[in-house]
Amino acid sequence: MGKVTMVPDEGTMISAYQNNADYGFIKLTQKTVIDNGNSGFLSKRNCLYRGSIEMLQAKLEENPTMELSGRIRVVEIPESVAKMVAAGRADKTNESHRVAIAELHRDLIKGDAASYAKAVDGFIKKNPKTDAVMFVNGERILRFQVYDATGKLEDIRVQADATAAAETIAPTEE
Repeated sequence: MGKVTMVPDEGTMISAYQNNADYGFIKLTQKTVIDNGNSGFLSKRNCLYRGSIEMLQAKLEENPTMELSGRIRVVEIPESVAKMVAAGRADKTNESHRVAIAELHRDLIKGDAASYAKAVDGFIKKNPKTDAVMFVNGERILRFQVYDATGKLEDIRVQADATAAAETIAPTEE
């Protein structure tokens, strides 16, 4: 597994949030080989490392090589979990729910349909070959990539419905 690397986002290492300039993020990336049982393929994962500008600046100063220990992990959830987060009913003892709260809460807190749609839009899992939305039990799957400083937390994946999985193996022709 490759190193987690801090990379510039639009030319700057630390990007401040527009609605609160005291907080922002550093973009992280990691290249890794995924073993699918038959062979491996190269995967690139990206996520945001969020915090106060002061904390992010300290992180940069602590890491002049721009490399961090740990890994970027994948956490997938059925959309019903996002709806629980939106309704304030997420289980804070559940790892998948905690990730969803951390990744979605800022836009969901407004409580309207447009904010919810905006919050989940970038996380909807799609078939990389066909761009078809992936479903489990009739609901969309949301996919997050998050930084794990320990490098010990496992990916949490949701198995897509058979029709979505079949599209991954044999894309439909138009």
